[in-house]
Amino acid sequence: MEEETKPKNKKITPYIVIIIVVIVILLGGVTYAGLMIKNRLQNAVGGFKVDTTNNTYNVKTGNLNTVVGQDNIPWPAELPIDVPKYQGGKIKAVTHDSGQNIWVISVSDTSRAEFNNYKTYLINTGWKENEQTNVPVDIVQMKKAENQITVTFEPTSKTLLISLSPVK
Repeated sequence: MEEETKPKNKKITPYIVIIIVVIVILLGGVTYAGLMIKNRLQNAVGGFKVDTTNNTYNVKTGNLNTVVGQDNIPWPAELPIDVPKYQGGKIKAVTHDSGQNIWVISVSDTSRAEFNNYKTYLINTGWKENEQTNVPVDIVQMKKAENQITVTFEPTSKTLLISLSPVK
């Protein structure tokens, strides 16, 4: 007569149950904490939206819209006045405050020669130079119609900031 073999019952030890419960609580807590942080941040800044498309990050909060990219992002077409496109370097970020109509464009991988070429191009397209400073960064401020542009070049990091704002 053959003996029947019964499968052995494996007992779930209390330790395994405790570990599973702890993992579930931790996962739930992390998820809850993430939602709490997101809600607090949204309340602090008046709500925000993050959109990631085409290797760019678009962050909107209230009147402020910022686009940041790993690669060269497009020159903003919505500028309120004809501002020539900066040709040297890569555009890394564009911020627009629609409430005050202020624009800030960040450019990397550029040079002092490109900065000087851009300054000349601005003058040739009707911008009037107000001031220029060259210590330790190069800053030029110009005006056209009711708008002011400030171009700042930092030679060590090879970065440039273009800020456009209405003159009040």
